Amino acid sequence: MKNLFLKAFVGLSLLGLGLGAYYQPPKQNVGVNNKLKTIEVISLLETEQAYELVLRNVSNKRINGYSISLGNGASRTVDMSVGEKTVGPGEQFKVALPHREDILPPTIRYVVFDDTSGDGDLTGIAELQDRRDGRAEQLKRILVSLNRHVSTGDVASLKSEIKALPEEQKVGRSIFYLQGQRNAKEDTLLALDKIDQTKIKDELTSLADRTSKMLRKVSVKQ
Repeated sequence: MKNLFLKAFVGLSLLGLGLGAYYQPPKQNVGVNNKLKTIEVISLLETEQAYELVLRNVSNKRINGYSISLGNGASRTVDMSVGEKTVGPGEQFKVALPHREDILPPTIRYVVFDDTSGDGDLTGIAELQDRRDGRAEQLKRILVSLNRHVSTGDVASLKSEIKALPEEQKVGRSIFYLQGQRNAKEDTLLALDKIDQTKIKDELTSLADRTSKMLRKVSVKQ
């Protein structure tokens, strides 16, 4: 009986050592450059697929855009004004970064709030705002076409009309203004490719409603 207990103890110990050797907890990297007063860095964890950066909004406003610059000169910019989700005061949010050593250390470049104010790199904030303004300008034209074609249901004609919409650069604006106009056209054409052909009128009505809502969001001014 004594030998049986001894064998069981040794077996469990070896099992524990095996599991311990197999399990690799995420590595925590504290090297994140952050000079923003409105953002708190919670953690930067290395997983098998990516680096996961966790941040907290410590301002009293909702964040609807941000940019992270990486150690290799690239950047990750997210514009939440084209979606449904924003980051409220006190909320945490995660940013997935490429699983490459040359991205370290990441730098919190800027954040933009839903009243169009921002914190951080002023050039970057202006570029994002230019993109939004260009998108808004194009969405106005797109919305007119969408509303006109809801009754006709002629998707092919609608696509041609949207493709032909002008992309006009304004004096004093960055190239991002032009890109915003182009992005609005590309997103709408992609949405048209995905509509249910058996419910064209309903689908176009829904797309027009979503476009109108997006236009209101990107057109917000202080």
